[in-house]
Amino acid sequence: MGDGKKELTARHREFCRKYILWHNAARAYREAGFNPKNAHVASVAASRLLANVGIQAEIARQRAQMAPMVTAEWCVRQLQENLERCIELENVAAANKAIEILGRIPNAFPQKVEMDANVQSEITFIDDSDDPEPEDEEAHPSPNGRSHG
Repeated sequence: MGDGKKELTARHREFCRKYILWHNAARAYREAGFNPKNAHVASVAASRLLANVGIQAEIARQRAQMAPMVTAEWCVRQLQENLERCIELENVAAANKAIEILGRIPNAFPQKVEMDANVQSEITFIDDSDDPEPEDEEAHPSPNGRSHG
């Protein structure tokens, strides 16, 4: 098994399937039917499996096989089915999580509204440079606070 040339066992193929599902090698190792002494042993053994060329090839093969099946529509259907099961089982926390995930689906609930507006306006500038200076000096004191003159 170490050289990657041996045929994979059913347990190894299940490890690959679980690894694709969970993205957690130690969990996949345990769920594939291996019985490690503890979490550390599971982690080390799973890492060793992931380094194996045969395991890597099987993971790639299974991912390629699954890719056409996993679409956005499929995910939505699965979430809806899970939501219905959670409601039937009165599992409010899980139902709320399914609702939360469904709500994050793009375009389900727009988070922001984008507008494409073509705004045209006309601005008129008034040239008031010909207006006479005000005669009331107190109405317009100088910047230093002193009166003009």
